[in-house]
Amino acid sequence: MRILVHEFASGGGLAGEVVPASLAREGSAMRDALVADLAAIGRHEILTTVDSRFPLSAPPGVEVVVLAPGAVGLDALIASAHAVWLIAPETNGCLERLARRVERNGRMLLGPGVSAIRMASDKTSLPYRLARHGIRHPETRVLRPGVDPVIAAREIGYPIIVKPARGAGCEAVRLARGARELRQVLADYPSGGGLVVLQRYVRGVAASVSLLADGRRAVPLTLNAQHVRASRRLSYGGGRTPLAHPLARQATEVAQQLHQQPARV
Repeated sequence: MRILVHEFASGGGLAGEVVPASLAREGSAMRDALVADLAAIGRHEILTTVDSRFPLSAPPGVEVVVLAPGAVGLDALIASAHAVWLIAPETNGCLERLARRVERNGRMLLGPGVSAIRMASDKTSLPYRLARHGIRHPETRVLRPGVDPVIAAREIGYPIIVKPARGAGCEAVRLARGARELRQVLADYPSGGGLVVLQRYVRGVAASVSLLADGRRAVPLTLNAQHVRASRRLSYGGGRTPLAHPLARQATEVAQQLHQQPARV
């Protein structure tokens, strides 16, 4: 099987644009590890994309293609493969659009499909899906037209997190400790960026769970630490895996419970 690995940040998705150092490091690390693991299987032809600024010391036999403005297009590479493994942020629908390109080309997508990505990355609907299935989550309000943010925040209780409906890496995520800070945050918030979400701020260790799933079963792989600086303007400083934590078992059980819920509610 010919497998294309495309990691968006280090693999040419931002060719010609400024790439934050933390994003480039984490993206390159994920790309390099995945390519090495797939190559180690020894039964597949591996192809990967790179941005010339973030080169890859590829294992023998791995084909490396530089993606740059005017170079070979990603669609042509997708069409040349049997299967595609994507790593990309949910910001502005990036991962969803890439997955759609793979499905449109009729290739096997090694990861969640478009519909699953759309549901999981939409922070306006995901909390309510979780609530309907009894899965605990931070209290949430969506700032739709006509919703008073100060009243919504008061109902949630300060401090609160302000975030875009779709995003990743703490981009445009803010912390407000009172009504005055909330008004300041919203006044500075990017315009035209879609719906805004308010959520109760929960103190603790920022973490995620990685699962290996086939749509019916899910096996937890690792608990991962996320280095988030919780000031008024939250910032993401990368991750670390595995994370040893007393609540690791509970975290993986919740992740598995979420996977077992029906896709439509």
